Amino acid sequence: MGALPTAVLQRPGRVRGNHPMGSFAAIGPLARVHVEGQTPEDDFAPIRTLAALGGFAVLMGVGLKSLTLLHYAEVRAGRNMFMRWANGPEGIPIPIFGGGCSRGFNKLELALDHLTREAVVGSSRWLVLPAEQTIASAAAAIRDQPEITHCGSLDCLECNDAVLGGPILATLTNWNQDETDTSTR
Repeated sequence: MGALPTAVLQRPGRVRGNHPMGSFAAIGPLARVHVEGQTPEDDFAPIRTLAALGGFAVLMGVGLKSLTLLHYAEVRAGRNMFMRWANGPEGIPIPIFGGGCSRGFNKLELALDHLTREAVVGSSRWLVLPAEQTIASAAAAIRDQPEITHCGSLDCLECNDAVLGGPILATLTNWNQDETDTSTR
C-alpha cells in the first residue's frame, strides 16, 4: 500500500508477518518482535506489539482513512472483525479476519485531535499519533457513538454491520466440511 511499504519489502533482512492478505513487514533490530505474532487468525498482533512497546503511527501525506490501527480500535471497542477467505500455506482456503470499510475513519479526527502532532515535510502533511493512546481514544469514541466510523453510504454493508457491532459470525466448526454436504450451511 504505497511506496514506503514497497521499499521495506524490497530491503534485505526485512521480516514479514504470516497473513495471506495483510501481512505487516518490518526492518531493524526489533523487526521480528513486531511481526512474529501475526497469523491468519490474528491480523492485528503487530499493532498490539507497537502499542505495548510505546510506538507511534506516522501518516505520511494521508489521513485517518489509512490508519490501520483504527481497525484494531474497533476490536477494542467490542466489534467483530470481518471474515474473508484466502489460500493458506498449503494452498487450501482458510478463514482470515480483518477490518472492513475505513472510509469513515476521518470522522474520528476530533476524538484524536488531542493526540495528533502534525508536521509538514516538503509538501507532504505528516500526522504522528501514539499507538496505545490512539487505540484507546478511538475505541472509546466508537463505543460512545458506533456510527462515527460509518462512511456515509447507505449501501455500505460493512459499515452498516460495523455500527451494529460487526458481522455475526457463526462458529467455524463446520467450515472445512465436504463440499457435497450442504445440510449445515
